[in-house]
Amino acid sequence: MLHRSAIATLLTLSLVAGQASAQPDRHDLGPKTADELLELHNAARAKEGVPALKLDPKLTEAAQKYADYLAKSGKKGHLADGNPGTRIKDTGYRAMAFAENMAKGEKSPEAAFKGWMRSDGHRKNILNKAYHAVGFGYAKGPAGGIVWIADFGASGPNKPVHRHNKK
Repeated sequence: MLHRSAIATLLTLSLVAGQASAQPDRHDLGPKTADELLELHNAARAKEGVPALKLDPKLTEAAQKYADYLAKSGKKGHLADGNPGTRIKDTGYRAMAFAENMAKGEKSPEAAFKGWMRSDGHRKNILNKAYHAVGFGYAKGPAGGIVWIADFGASGPNKPVHRHNKK
């Protein structure tokens, strides 16, 4: 017969294990996942003569938070929790232009990237000369599917750009 304290310990351990499995998991994707995604994006941009993207911590924060949310909730779409512009702005990134790519279910950075390149809209975001920064987010949900997010941005001052025409 188990003592009450042993039963309580077993219950606590099973509850904690259940909660841990419901949390999104990035760690088993490898520490170089963002670097690999960046290399893939910049190789494609170089082939088209487009300047390389730089990883931006604020765009990465926005992308990661959204990937975590989608993986945990099981929801999908760019508008499942607000919109990309608001999520990016909430990190403090001052976007003059932004875009978001999303994929779900691909098992590797390369598979997610290849899927984006086969989609006209996603491909345009990757190769868009206006974007100079990117952040990546990825998380594995409880059912095992991986959510991939790429947030692109062009930052600048919060004042309008004025152009003067010479006559």
